[in-house]
Amino acid sequence: MIKADYTLRFATQEDADFFYPKRLMSFRAWVLEYKKEVIAIWGYLLSDEGRILFSKTKHESVPKKTFWKVTQYLKEEISKTSLPIWAIRDSELTTSERFLARLGFRFSHIHNNEEVYLWHKL
Repeated sequence: MIKADYTLRFATQEDADFFYPKRLMSFRAWVLEYKKEVIAIWGYLLSDEGRILFSKTKHESVPKKTFWKVTQYLKEEISKTSLPIWAIRDSELTTSERFLARLGFRFSHIHNNEEVYLWHKL
């Protein structure tokens, strides 16, 4: 699926704590490792109202092909749920809108001056 030096695996609570010191409660996530170092996390929080997508990278050096292959995998995983999935666009990251669109998210509304997107199955 991805280059030999990279590994995609399910995230542990320790992985989530590394990226998000304020503990995430219920979540499903995957991490990308490069030479056994965790460099990125993708996933969603579980709530009664639906799912809330999150992602964070430690390095901007994740190769584009690897990034998009992991994105495709995440898209397949989130398509297994029938609940709504929400995401807040990172306005500081210029590629975040394209990333969300590629996953199947569409702009929904503005909340607290942030763009909120809703996932639609493609």
